[in-house]
Amino acid sequence: MSKLDQEKDIFIKSIEGFKQTLQKIKKFHNLENANDFSADALELREQLNSAFDKVKQFNDREALFNQPKSEYPDLDEVNNTFKPFYDLTTTAYEVEGSFKDWTQSPLLK
Repeated sequence: MSKLDQEKDIFIKSIEGFKQTLQKIKKFHNLENANDFSADALELREQLNSAFDKVKQFNDREALFNQPKSEYPDLDEVNNTFKPFYDLTTTAYEVEGSFKDWTQSPLLK
């Protein structure tokens, strides 16, 4: 069981990294930087999805040992706070990529 505890400690530290990445993404304000922020947002989305899978694995292992399920409210908070920023950066990336087509291409295109 100590291996599980060690893995959970490492996991908790990774949540702090997610928070730092989120703080960086929150600074997005210029369409010209959409590519960089969108890449960070996509990476964080993948990391969060992986983190929720890991929480499920922890909970399954805890159930095997009749331990109470661990909860990670910080992870939920990061995920909930991140969602609008993810939507913003991915939409900005799409807009920035299509802007020249919209403004310089024939209307029929």
